[in-house]
Order: sequence, then C-alpha cells, then structure tokens
Amino acid sequence: MSDNTIAYYEDGVPYSADGQVVIVIDGKMPVDTGGTGGGGKVGGISESSAAIHATAKWSKAQLQKSLEEKAARERETAAAMAAAKAKRDALTQHLKDIVNDVLYHNAHPPAVTELAHANNMAMQAEARRLGRARAEAQARKEAEEAERALQEAQRQHEEAARQLKQAEEEKRLASLSDEARAVENARKNLDTAKSELANADSDIERQRSQLASLDADVKKAEEGLGLSMRIKGRIGRKMQAKSQAIVDEKKRIYSDAENVLNTMTANRNMKAQQVTDAENALKVATDNLTNSQIKSAVDATISFYQRLTLKYGEKYSLIAQELAEKSKGKKIGSVDEALAAFEKYKDVLYKKFSKADRDAIINALKSVNYSDWAKHLDQFSRYLKISGWVSTGYDIYSDIRKGIDTDDWRPLFITLEKLATDAGVGYIVALGFSVIASTALGIWGVAIITGIICSFVDKEELEKLNEALGI
Repeated sequence: MSDNTIAYYEDGVPYSADGQVVIVIDGKMPVDTGGTGGGGKVGGISESSAAIHATAKWSKAQLQKSLEEKAARERETAAAMAAAKAKRDALTQHLKDIVNDVLYHNAHPPAVTELAHANNMAMQAEARRLGRARAEAQARKEAEEAERALQEAQRQHEEAARQLKQAEEEKRLASLSDEARAVENARKNLDTAKSELANADSDIERQRSQLASLDADVKKAEEGLGLSMRIKGRIGRKMQAKSQAIVDEKKRIYSDAENVLNTMTANRNMKAQQVTDAENALKVATDNLTNSQIKSAVDATISFYQRLTLKYGEKYSLIAQELAEKSKGKKIGSVDEALAAFEKYKDVLYKKFSKADRDAIINALKSVNYSDWAKHLDQFSRYLKISGWVSTGYDIYSDIRKGIDTDDWRPLFITLEKLATDAGVGYIVALGFSVIASTALGIWGVAIITGIICSFVDKEELEKLNEALGI
C-alpha cells in the first residue's frame, strides 16, 4: 500500500516519496440533485485539484528563491573569508621576512672593513657638510666686508664730491668782485627770507583751520548750555553748572589758540618786512654791480682804444670809436649789400698781402683763448649796452678761418646777421672788437675784421680804413 505523504512538488503537483501523485480531497462529496449520475462528485474533485496545483507551484518558487539567496550569501561569505585569509597570509609572510632578515644579520655580522668604510663615508659626508657651512660662513663674511667697503667708498666719493663742490663755490666766490659777491649774498638772503615767509604763511593757515574747529566746539557747548537752561529744579541746576564749565573751558582753549594766531601773524609781518628789506638790499647790490661792470667796461674799452692808437695809429683808433658810436641802436641791414661791400674791399686788400700773411692770421685764430675772448665780448657788449646776448666764439672764429682759407665769407656774414637781428649792429662791433682784443692778428687780420664791421655799420669807413692803417 503506497504512502500518501507529500514528499515534493513538480509543476505544482504533489508527489509521494515513491513518485506517486498524491491527491488531496478537501470537503465532502456534493449531494446528488438528481442530475447526471456522479456529476456533483466530479466537480468537487476538479476544483480541489486546481487549488492544490496553485499552492504547490507557489511553494516551489519560494523554495527556489530561498535556495538562490542562500547560495548568494554563501558566495559572499566565501569571498570575505578568502580576502581575510589573503591578508593574514601576507602579514604572516611579512613577519617571516623580518624575522629571517634579523636572523641573517645576526648570523652574518658585518666585517670590520665594512664598518670602517661605512664610518669613513659618514665622516666624509659630515666633513663635506661642515666644509659647506664654513664656506658659506666665509662667503657671508666676505660679502658683508665687501658691502661695508662699497658703502665706505661711496661715502668717500660723496664727501669728495661735496668738498670739490665747496671748493669750486669758494673759488667762484673768490673770483667775484666785491660788488658781485654782495649781489650773491643779497640773493641768498632774499631766498632765505622768502622761504621763511612761506613757512610762516603755512603755519598761519593751519592755525586758522584749528581756530575754526575750536569756534565750532564753543558754539556746540553753548547750545548744550542753552538746552540745560530749560530743565528746572536741582537736576537742571547741576546740568547747567556742568554745561557752563564746558563752555568756559572751550572758550579758554579758543582764546589760547587765538593768541597763538596773533603771535604768528605778528611774526609773519616781520618776515614780510625782511623780504622787503632783502629785495631792497638786492636791488642796491645789483645796481652797484651794474655800475661797477659798466665802469669796468668803459675802462676796458678806453684801454682798448689806447692800445689801438699805440699799435695802429690814432686815425685807426678814431675809426674804431666812430664805428662803436654809429652802431648804437642801429638795426641790421641787407647782408648781401654788406657782403658785396666787403668783397670789394677785400679784393683790394688781398693784393697787398701774401699767403704767408694769411697763414699767420689763420694760426692766430686757431690759438685763441675763448675764455679771454668771452671776457672782452662781455665788456664791449656792456659798453655798447647790449649785455645779455651770448655768442659761440668757436663758430665765429671757425667762420673767419674758413673765409680767409677758402675766400667764402658768406657763412660768416649769415652768422653775424642772425646774431644782430635782435641785438642790433652794435653786437657785431662788440664781436669784432673782442676778436681784435683777444687775438694776435697783426695788421692784416685787424684790417679784415675792421672791414667786416664797416660793411655792416658804415660802408664809407671802408674807404678810409686802408689809409688809416697805412696799408
């Protein structure tokens, strides 16, 4: 007789252990209603089998899911155990390596030579380190010494420059006349007085600004006092007394500041008077210097005329004086007319002296002392009242040499025309006289320079010039 116990399901159908289908019947056979025979019994068995089949199918699915989840957990557990084992094995191997290394070194101690070599290498490394440290220290020391030496050299250079500047200033002052030195001192005094006046004005401006701020403080304190007057009773009297004390203190501070401003103003007025006095002193010193320079210029010009008289005769000296007087206030004329007149005069003159005479003139012009020439130019310019004009002596002498050497005088006449355009013809006279006074030209050179002057000032004098010089 087979066992009806359910051992497993397959496709939702229960089976016994021996592989037989197990049929489970729930409920009772239905009551026969008189229909087809056995119909009610068959219907009840069919419905029960469907339920059994559905239940068995669901149970099998659940079992399969449980088995899969269990298998997944087992795989995860196995993987974790494998990772842990790998770590443990690695750690164990590391410990074994350490122990083996220690055992090896204990069993094989280093030789004495190896220790000595290692010690020697360490000592060499330390020596190199100490050597670098000493070298760096020495380099720093040398750099610091070099810096100090440079600073000392710069200081000495600056001191030498200061002393040189001071010596040059002392030399310059020593070369000045008494009148020029007085002007120098008066100008310095005026500069000092103006600087002090400017400082005084600046101080007054700051004090006025502070006074305005203090005045605002007084007004604010008085407003506070006015407000406290509205409060009655003992509290009001205390507030009024305190406010009054504040007002009094603010007024005292304002009064002190006002007194300081008054003192500053008085000092400023004194500084202003010092500026006025310094300006007057400078004017007096300048007038004295001008008069002295004019006197020196007149004396130098008179001495120049006297030398002309001694060397070239009274007639020539008179021509020079007439040229100087006629040039005063005279404006420059046509440079072409002046050049044409000189060319005519020069052609006659050239027939009377040789190439050796021309070479002597050129050599004299080359050896000129430009400082001496500038001194004479200043004196003659002051005498003719055209001081303040400056000329480049090298250009003048260069054009004269070029004219004598190449017979091309136009560059010189163009240069003279430019210089005389504003200063007047008198400046040409001053230039010519300064060349004659500072250069050993000889009679032929004097004749050429004077002929140039006559061409600009009075062409009629050219006709008298050669006769006056005895040429």
